[in-house]
Amino acid sequence: MKPVFLILLSGLLLACQTQANQHKLKFEQVYQSNQCPIYEPRLQTINSLVEAKKVMGPSIASQLASKLSSEDFETQSLILIAMGQKSSSGYGIEFGSEYATLSADTLYLDLNFIQPPAGAMVATVMTSPCALIAVKRLSWTQVVAEKTE
Repeated sequence: MKPVFLILLSGLLLACQTQANQHKLKFEQVYQSNQCPIYEPRLQTINSLVEAKKVMGPSIASQLASKLSSEDFETQSLILIAMGQKSSSGYGIEFGSEYATLSADTLYLDLNFIQPPAGAMVATVMTSPCALIAVKRLSWTQVVAEKTE
């Protein structure tokens, strides 16, 4: 009976330690469109309005500037999630939670890449879905997008 109890206790302590090392960070979605100027799939951190203008173009950067100031970038970063160019409508990005999970040096995003159902009637039009979120800048050095199940 003691060995089983110790194994269960060890597993419980490991689970608690793993959860203790994870932090939930609330993020704000600051932009989303099905017509972004990003034509390849991309997951990228943006750390200034100047960088946002280079990546997203002047039109989108000016929209961001109305929501974010240069001072905002001292405490937070933008994360770009782009699906790349698609040949029809029906594609999009949906977040499973308004929180990202920080574990060690990795920031995990819970999201779903939406695709039109097989055989669905869709418009034949080029789209390039993307989203930008603002998240507090902490010790993370990489971002991982995980698909919502």
